Amino acid sequence: MVKKFLFYSLLILITATLAGCKLSGRITKSTGEPFEGVTVVLSGDAQATETTDSNGEYEFEGPGNSASYTITPSLNNYTFDPEQWSGTPTADVEGIDFVGIFPEFELSGRVTTSNAEPLQNVTIALSGGVDATTTTDSNGEYVFVVPNKNAGYTLTPSIEGYTFDPVQLNVEINESTLKEDIGGLNFKAVKNIHTSGRVTTSNGTPFEGATIPLYGGNIYTKTTTTNSNGEYDFEIPGGFASYYIKPIVEDYFFSPERVPVVINQYTPPGDIEGIDFTARKILTWGGLHSDEGRSIQQTTDGGYIIAGIKDYKGSGASDGWLIKTDVNGNEEWNKTYGEANSSFVQQTTDGGYILAGGIGLGSGLIKTDANGNEEWNKTYGKDESDMCNSAQQTADGGYILTGRAADGLGNFGFWLVKTDANGNEEWNNNWAGIFYSQANSVQQTTDGGYIMAGYIYPRNGGCHFMLRKTDANGNQEWNRTFGDGSFSYAHSVQQTTEGGYIVAGNKEFDHFWLIKTDANGNEEWNKTYGDSGGYSVQQTTDGGYIVAGGEYDAELIKTDADGNEEWNMVFGGKYKDCAKSVQQTTDGGYIIAGFTESFGAGAVNPDVWLVIIDANENNTSLP
Repeated sequence: MVKKFLFYSLLILITATLAGCKLSGRITKSTGEPFEGVTVVLSGDAQATETTDSNGEYEFEGPGNSASYTITPSLNNYTFDPEQWSGTPTADVEGIDFVGIFPEFELSGRVTTSNAEPLQNVTIALSGGVDATTTTDSNGEYVFVVPNKNAGYTLTPSIEGYTFDPVQLNVEINESTLKEDIGGLNFKAVKNIHTSGRVTTSNGTPFEGATIPLYGGNIYTKTTTTNSNGEYDFEIPGGFASYYIKPIVEDYFFSPERVPVVINQYTPPGDIEGIDFTARKILTWGGLHSDEGRSIQQTTDGGYIIAGIKDYKGSGASDGWLIKTDVNGNEEWNKTYGEANSSFVQQTTDGGYILAGGIGLGSGLIKTDANGNEEWNKTYGKDESDMCNSAQQTADGGYILTGRAADGLGNFGFWLVKTDANGNEEWNNNWAGIFYSQANSVQQTTDGGYIMAGYIYPRNGGCHFMLRKTDANGNQEWNRTFGDGSFSYAHSVQQTTEGGYIVAGNKEFDHFWLIKTDANGNEEWNKTYGDSGGYSVQQTTDGGYIVAGGEYDAELIKTDADGNEEWNMVFGGKYKDCAKSVQQTTDGGYIIAGFTESFGAGAVNPDVWLVIIDANENNTSLP
C-alpha cells in the first residue's frame, strides 16, 4: 500500500513538472510599430521556432517549469535589443519583449559612360544625413554605409571633363519602412565637349575682352571673355543639346551675329573648334530724326566720303550731308547743306567733291573743296518735282547728271543734263512721255556717250528695268526694257571691262535682280538673289560683281563673272537696316553706306551707317 502511494506521488510530481508554462512577448521596431515576420528561436531544455504575427507577438507553449531556456529573435540586417532573453521559469512568463533595429544599410550604384562602359575614379559626394565621399572602382561601382534613421541624402558625381545624367540623385530614408539596402543609384557620364573660337577685328587683330555668352534654351547660360589672343573656350555637356553663341560688346556688331551649336547623333565626335567672329565698330551718324547714307566712295587718301541726308522729315525739310572719314571710319569732318538732299557723291579731280540731289525746290549739283566747303551750287530743270538721282564728273572736267524731269504736261521721263566744270548747263534732254519713267544711275561710257538705268511703267502693266544709251551729246542711240509684267526697278548701272553693262535693282521687291548685257544692251544673262532689292553694283577686280541692298537687313552679294553667287553677307539687328551703296576698296575689301534703325542714336529713326569689309572676309556667310 505504501509502495503504491509513493508511485502515484512521484507520477503527480513528474506530471506537475512537465505540465509547463507559456513564454510570450512582443517585438516592435524602433519607432514602436509592431514588427511582423521576425523569427524567434527557443533553445535550451526545449527547442522551438515561432514567427511574430501582425501585432509583433509570439508565444511558446509547453516548456517545462524549472528548466533553462533562451529566446533569440533574428531577421536579416537587423539587430535586437536585447539580443536574447534567458531564464528558468516556474510559471508563465509574459512581456519578453524585443526592439528590432536596422542600424546600418548600404546606398550603392554604378557609373557608366554613354556607351555603357564603367567609369572609374568618379568622385561620388554624399550629403544630407551623413556627409562623405567615395570613388568608383574599376567596375564603375560605389557603396556608402549609412545609419538607419529618418534622413534625406543627395548623391552627386563629379569628374573633370564629364557631365552626368542625372546631375544628382535624392534618397529619402524612413527607418520605419526600410528593411534592406538601396541599390541601383546609377549615373550616366557624358563626356563634355569644348566649343572654342576666336574674335578678331576686320583687319585680323585679336579682340581682347569681348563678352561671349553661350545660351541653351531657357535654362543653360555660360559666359566667358576673350583672352589677349581673342580666343574663348566653353566646356559644355555632350549628348543631345542645342546652343548658340553670340558675342556682345558695346558699340560693336559681329559677323556672324550668332552661331548655333547643335550636338546630336549626327555631330562628329570631339571638340567643336573654329567658331570665329569678326568685330566691327558700329559706325553711325545721326540724331533723333531720320538720317540716311546714300552714296559712298573711297578717296585718294584711303579714307571714305559719304553723302546722304540729315534730319529727313525731322523739321519738315532735309539737309544734304557730307561725311569724311579716315580708312578706319573715324570721322575727320562733316558738313551739311541746307534745304538739300544728297543722293550721290564723287571725289573730283581737284580733290574736292560733287554732290547730286535736291537743292531747295529744285535739283542739281553742289561742288565743294577738299574740306567740304561749298564752292558753288546749281539747279536745273523747270519743275520742282524734277529729281536728280546720280551724277559723275566727265572726262572733260564737267559733269553729267540724271534723274527725272517733267514735260509740262504732267508726264515724267528720263532726264540727262551735261554741264561744264563750273556747273553751267551745256545741254539737257528729257524723255518724258505718256509712260512714266525715271533714271536712277548714270555713267559716262568709253565711247564718250552715257548709259542710264532706271525704270518705266509700260503699256502692258507692271514696272520694268530700262537702259538708255546716248552719244556724247545726249542723243539716244538705243533703249532696252527688261521685265515680265512684274514690278522691277533698276537702281545702278556700270559699264563692264568688255564694253557691256551690268544693271542691279529689285524684282517684285523680293529679290536682288542682276542683268548683264552686251555693248548694245542685249541681255546675256540675268540672275536673282536673296529676298530683297539691290541698290548698288560694281564690277570687281576679279571680273565678278559686288551687289548691295536689302530692305530689312543690309545684304552684300558677291558673284563670279557669270553672275553665280560666290558668297553673301547679311548685316543688321532688331530693326530695319539697308545698304544703299557699295564700292570695292584698293585693298580688295568693300565699303558700304546706308542706314540703320538697329544701331546708333535709337531705334526706328534711322542713322547713316558705314560698314567696312576686309578683303579676307569675303568668304564669310552670315545667318
